[in-house]
Amino acid sequence: MTSHTKVLSSGTSVEVAPFSSVDLPAIFTIEQAASVHPWSLKNFEDSLASQHLCLGVKLAGEWVAVVVVQHKVVDAEVLIIAVHPKAQRRGIAKALLEVVIDKYLVAAERLFLEVRASNDPAIALYEELGFNCMGERKNYYPSAKGREDALIYGLELQL
Repeated sequence: MTSHTKVLSSGTSVEVAPFSSVDLPAIFTIEQAASVHPWSLKNFEDSLASQHLCLGVKLAGEWVAVVVVQHKVVDAEVLIIAVHPKAQRRGIAKALLEVVIDKYLVAAERLFLEVRASNDPAIALYEELGFNCMGERKNYYPSAKGREDALIYGLELQL
C-alpha cells in the first residue's frame, strides 16, 4: 500500500503510510503513550511478519498514530488503533480509519473492531463512520477497577 495524504478539518495535512520494522521504536512509543495496557513490541513484530495491514500517521514527519488490521477470508478486523495523546482530538484517528475503510471496500465484506465500553470519544467516532454495535464481551479488558467490557462494532463494506 502506498502513502496517502489526508487533510484534517483544521486544514493540516497528514501522511498515512505503511510502517516497517525500522519504524517500530516510534510506533511502540505511540502505543505505550496512548494505552494503559499497551501491545508489546512482539505484537507489532508478529503483525508485520503476518503481513497484516500496518499503517501509521505522520504529522510534520513524526509518527503520531498507528493502526493494525488483520484481513481474514471475507472480514477484516482492526486489531489496534492508537493516537499519541499529544496528537489526539485532531481528527487523526478518523483520517486513519477512512484510509482503512477505503482499502477494504472491495476486499472485505465487513470491518470489525473492539472498543472499551468507557471510551466514549472512540465510540462516537466509530458511529460517525457508520459502524454499528453488534455485541459485547463482558469483562474483556483489564482496567484499574478490575475488568471492563468490550463493545464489538462492525461496518458493512459491500452492500
